[in-house]
Amino acid sequence: MSNDRKWIYLSYIVAISLVGWVLHKAIALGMDIVAYPNFRVLEVAPISAVVGSLVATIAGLICFTRASVQAYSLEVLQELKKVTWPLRKTAYLSTVVVIVLVVICAVFLGFFDMASNWFIGSILSV
Repeated sequence: MSNDRKWIYLSYIVAISLVGWVLHKAIALGMDIVAYPNFRVLEVAPISAVVGSLVATIAGLICFTRASVQAYSLEVLQELKKVTWPLRKTAYLSTVVVIVLVVICAVFLGFFDMASNWFIGSILSV
């Protein structure tokens, strides 16, 4: 069970880091919109990064200390262990099929877009 907890703790750290980065970018964007200067704290990090990191860390610690969140995380990990992952060759071939179908659909939609533009253009130019 301790090996499972290691992965759960790692996922919490990654999630907290990601949320902190997103908050930093959102706060910095908001400060740019209202033309408020993004001062640096101790000449090291912008205030938006400090606030984003603090908020994400506090929210992560609140979630981390809840027993229901830890139980849910353990259940998710146990379910992920039951998943049968595709073989490398199967995943590769499926990816190729998806890319080919996306290109075919793009060409198909591009043709109809070009045809409808020509048709509407010819109607409007009359």
